[in-house]
Amino acid sequence: MTEGKITLKVEKREQLGKKSKKLRNQGKVLGNVVIPGKPSLPISVDSGKLRKIYDEAGESTLVYLTVGEEKSERPVLFKDVEFDTLKHVPFHVVFMQVNLKEKVEAAVPIEYVGEFKVDGGVLLKLRDSVDVSALPTDLPENFIIDLSTLKEVDQSISLADLSIDKSKVEFVLSEDTNPEDVLLVQVQEERTEEPEEETPAGEGAEAAPEVTPAKEEEKAE
Repeated sequence: MTEGKITLKVEKREQLGKKSKKLRNQGKVLGNVVIPGKPSLPISVDSGKLRKIYDEAGESTLVYLTVGEEKSERPVLFKDVEFDTLKHVPFHVVFMQVNLKEKVEAAVPIEYVGEFKVDGGVLLKLRDSVDVSALPTDLPENFIIDLSTLKEVDQSISLADLSIDKSKVEFVLSEDTNPEDVLLVQVQEERTEEPEEETPAGEGAEAAPEVTPAKEEEKAE
């Protein structure tokens, strides 16, 4: 996990609906804290600070929110972050408040390292994250896959090859699915397209039937 405690100061949002546009004009990102069993808490947060924390924590690392003047911090996970497609800045954020004593499900990102070198092979990255269940404090920050360990065509890496503490972390799988069957990376044989053979003119095409003009019927006198 990321070393050190990640904290973020947010403000309770009193302005809702159209009135909240003023906050966006001030460089604030609007959002909510989802609290299980309770109404969600509207908040606003500085755009630059939010982006920095999101890049650091991702969606599987605990963040401790300080909301306004509250004395107690709220442990949360990023649930969703929407970005402005033109400006590439956060537009809306949703946090999920968690109970540190209850397991949660989260998507843990895969980080690819090392250089892929397999003669005649093509690398297929089949997933960019892995769903796991764990206590919030036990969630992995990421899973690292070293591409330099791949040496030949048809070699693959599955969930079963990932290193986890099985006493704390479980993969979220559908019934009757084994970790060995869930591939993350696979090396396939490189296929080169064979040039199409040119067909000589007139070959392979049916000759057009001759058209004989119909004889004009003689008019009866």
